[in-house]
This record gives sequence, C-alpha cells and structure tokens, in this order.
Amino acid sequence: ARLTSALADNFTLVGPDGTSTSRQPLLDWITAAHNSRQGFKIWIEQFEARFVNGDIALITYQECL
Repeated sequence: ARLTSALADNFTLVGPDGTSTSRQPLLDWITAAHNSRQGFKIWIEQFEARFVNGDIALITYQECL
C-alpha cells in the first residue's frame, strides 16, 4: 500500500537493460511476488536525483540483496 500511494499515475521504471515498465504492471508484479520467497530481502541505497523539474524527477538508486 505504501508503494501504491507513493507512485504517480504516470510512473515508469526503467531497468538497467533499458526496458521500461509502467506503474500498474509493476504494481501487479510486486503484489504477485510479495512474500513469495521466505527470508528474501531487498533494499535500495545510493539515491541520486539526476533531474528534477516541477513534478517530474529522474532518480537513480542501487538495489541490494
């Protein structure tokens, strides 16, 4: 629920390989995967705002396992 409320309706995730995933397919995938691997944890570090203009932002981060 926290993620759903935090992402804008037009949110897009661009992966390291350049593929993009829009908000709803991403939320569907995360919801389906939630708690599917016991003991698995992921967190993010090294946030960097690369571009900010009004309500548009490009943020990069490192995912850690």
